[in-house]
Amino acid sequence: MLVISGDNISVTKADDFWLHLEIVMQDGELYELQEEDKIYFKLFKKPKNELNNPPVFKQTFDNNMQEVAISGEDTKFLKDNQYYYTCELQSAEYGKNTVVEGKLYFTYD
Repeated sequence: MLVISGDNISVTKADDFWLHLEIVMQDGELYELQEEDKIYFKLFKKPKNELNNPPVFKQTFDNNMQEVAISGEDTKFLKDNQYYYTCELQSAEYGKNTVVEGKLYFTYD
């Protein structure tokens, strides 16, 4: 089960899930990923701006995907039910930009 409400995500523990990304520029136009672009998905125990808070999981995606694909195998080791996530775009033209962040909740069947 996958439920997305605003920037918050609930997913059944150990399920695969995909997040489709549409990056909207300030002028309202959709950003088209460039060849050298990378997207970083990071999962934290606490909000990302807190000290001593390294990501518990991170994955990199290249420009040929408009989706972040997370395997249940990648997250089944996690112990807590609530985490904080970020998706960051690293672009040669625009530098590093957080494109979405929120809470990720793991539920059980």
